[in-house]
Amino acid sequence: MAKQQKKLAARLYDAIWPGQPQKSVVKRGYQAAKLNRQNADWTIRPTSENWELRQSLFALRGRSREAARNDPYLSRYLDLTRENVVGPKGIQLQSRATKSDGTLDAPVNKTVEDAWREWGHADTCTITGKLDWKGVQHLVATQVERDGESLVQMIPDSLNPFGFSLKVINVDYLNEFYNTQHTNGNRIIMSVEIDADDKPVAYWLTTPASDVMFAQKRELTRTRVPADQMLHIFVPNFDESQVRGIPAFAPVLLTAKTFQSYLLGVVQSARFASNVFGFIEDTTPDGSEPYTGADDLEGRATDPVIDVSPLSMNELPPNKKFSQIDPKQPTQNHSEFSKRILIEYGAGLGIPYFLLANDWEATNYSSSRGGLDATRDMWREKQQFLASMLCRPVFQAWSRQAFLSGKLEIAASKFMSIQNPEWKGRGWRYVDPVKDIGASVVALENKLSCWTDEYAEQGKDFQAEMLKIKAEQDFAKSIGLDLVAVTTVKVADAGTAPTDEEGKPAPAPASKKAAAK
Repeated sequence: MAKQQKKLAARLYDAIWPGQPQKSVVKRGYQAAKLNRQNADWTIRPTSENWELRQSLFALRGRSREAARNDPYLSRYLDLTRENVVGPKGIQLQSRATKSDGTLDAPVNKTVEDAWREWGHADTCTITGKLDWKGVQHLVATQVERDGESLVQMIPDSLNPFGFSLKVINVDYLNEFYNTQHTNGNRIIMSVEIDADDKPVAYWLTTPASDVMFAQKRELTRTRVPADQMLHIFVPNFDESQVRGIPAFAPVLLTAKTFQSYLLGVVQSARFASNVFGFIEDTTPDGSEPYTGADDLEGRATDPVIDVSPLSMNELPPNKKFSQIDPKQPTQNHSEFSKRILIEYGAGLGIPYFLLANDWEATNYSSSRGGLDATRDMWREKQQFLASMLCRPVFQAWSRQAFLSGKLEIAASKFMSIQNPEWKGRGWRYVDPVKDIGASVVALENKLSCWTDEYAEQGKDFQAEMLKIKAEQDFAKSIGLDLVAVTTVKVADAGTAPTDEEGKPAPAPASKKAAAK
């Protein structure tokens, strides 16, 4: 059958407006950049960190503080930060002034360290007299993690023998909603005044309503403090022009809130099940007279009672049915689900699950060593950050005031030589002392490490430790004791002893053939 010919109108239409040939569809570009109905709620607007913080920082800080008070895992993270970044002794000063021949000037270094230690007590370190130098480090480390930033004012104090004190200021005084152009041409972004190069030149402190009882508008004041008097300590995470810090809890806050709500529901369900055994339902047919139960001595109907004592048997009244409550909480998957959520916590905070949850049940030597090594590198980085952003500028300001006040008794020619001291953070004990000390001995024997670095790994100073060892040897010799003779453990041999993956001594082979295998 011949193909049916198109109508005249259709042929005329095709002749005047010929159809376009279909083009093959080619997928180009980044799939994540496309906008469709599946990702319509996904932002496509690139924004600066300052813009985002202006919208979110107030709420982030408030929620971070609430989580620090009430979330046990985030509270433990702050404890871990204080324990590992600051430690039991704080980040300590080691003066490194040298003589003209390049050797250390021991008398000057001792003078500086003694004066610094004397100033570090609470009555001279802070203007309130509440915090010593280690306490200041603890508070700053906590605020940087919880609030994203810390504010420390360096104050010339005429009543202080050293002429210098610190004041740790609540970052709420930096009002996120104060954004304007200063009359001198500088910009004020979230209460931080910056110049054309984005360098902070001043901080505008606004009394927060939370610090004013029965706050009224007239009671709120705004004060400009020059930047050379203020330490604004935070990490510019994404942009050098960033003027405010981001709480470390920000990536996990939503997960933490949801998880705590889930845990509360599980506990309440289990508590309800432990208190409420079940219900008695009335199954009396419609139109029938319901059973009202027996009467008490006063003629009132009594409710049926179920005896739950051991080996008891109960009989329900007519038309009554017992329904037991079984909320099934917590479920068998509760433990594994909680663990997965806490792993997400740890990923957001940068620490292993077993540290955050304090759960060492499923860890062995290899897994704990790998997790602890990476985490300790993070702690060391935070120690270096705190030493650079807090300890160093405080020491330099303190040394000027202490020298002028006469409390730092050194020659003027030595002043510049003390301006670059070393800052020693805490170290950590060995994960497996036998293996780790053995590895250190092998590294020293093969010139792959040095004594200074090995001592620094433990948070100790090589020279100070050598002086202690020399003093011990001299004392032992004075009483006729040979310290070498009483040393019975050979670390190098013990460090190479075979162990299993748990770090325990491996069983001896039964024969040479078994050992070869």
